[in-house]
Amino acid sequence: MMLRRPGRVALSTGVLTALLLAGMATPAAAGSSGPGPSRPAAAGACRSAPAPGGHYLGLVARDVPTRTKYLSRFAGAAGVRPNLITYFRRFGRPFSVRGACMVARQGALPFIQIEPWAPYTVGSIANGHWDSYLRAYARAVRAYGARIALGFGHEMNGTWYPWAYGHVPAATFVAAWRHIHDIFAAAGATNVIWIWTINRAEHPPRQWWPGRKYVTWVGISGYFRHPFDRWAIVFNSTLASIARFTNAPVLIAETAVGPWPDRPRMIRSLFAGLTGHPRLLGFTYFDLDKSENWRLEGDRRAVAAFRKFAPAYVRRPR
Repeated sequence: MMLRRPGRVALSTGVLTALLLAGMATPAAAGSSGPGPSRPAAAGACRSAPAPGGHYLGLVARDVPTRTKYLSRFAGAAGVRPNLITYFRRFGRPFSVRGACMVARQGALPFIQIEPWAPYTVGSIANGHWDSYLRAYARAVRAYGARIALGFGHEMNGTWYPWAYGHVPAATFVAAWRHIHDIFAAAGATNVIWIWTINRAEHPPRQWWPGRKYVTWVGISGYFRHPFDRWAIVFNSTLASIARFTNAPVLIAETAVGPWPDRPRMIRSLFAGLTGHPRLLGFTYFDLDKSENWRLEGDRRAVAAFRKFAPAYVRRPR
């Protein structure tokens, strides 16, 4: 949705490579809170949160997954507890069993969006320069055992990330995605849901499509940014574009409604659109104060509208 700037990199690429081969982590991206490196856990250390009988209602919030304070605040406002939690991690950081377990214990599916900030480039990933790190990550995910969702280089059809349009050829991105997927497959990490996430408003996404065998779900990021926005404006053309090359299930991977006077009407439009598309698995609400204050909490009318629809949507059979 927006540029998440990486933290400062004080080490040379050669030193970073040595650290990775030694099993150490690189610094986290600024603005990405999370646990530090965690000790490997025994297989089956956590149980998967049960797949919902209805739909996913996911959450991006502060301090998740390290703390549950903001998750609980959102659940109180929404009238339902999220069953999917999205968090962003820089490429080069190890898989955190502790973080994934904390999410699973909340009854939610962990969805980790891996971001290839410098010095990691999409081309060097595709060429195998970071395979030792990827193999270690894949082994840790396999040992964790419970279901997780993984994404890589989200919103690559936009222009605002260094792994995206205008910075990296689409063919290079596809090669990197397939390479990562193949390493996980070779490691036996079969507990991964692969989510390929595009932005709804940018360049036609087909050229970044890795292929059916490499993607489990398609993710779409799209926001109600303008006072005139409604579901059809935000999502319909993108859903139609995706349907031309894949019938994979779709998750609205990031969305939120801006703080407009007509916010309750826009929330109604969001839920009406969600229920009108049978391929949709659900959505993730971006409950943060970033470029806009997208948070529900504190907006009485928005909370009332969300609570009117959210609990029934989560229970609604697919």
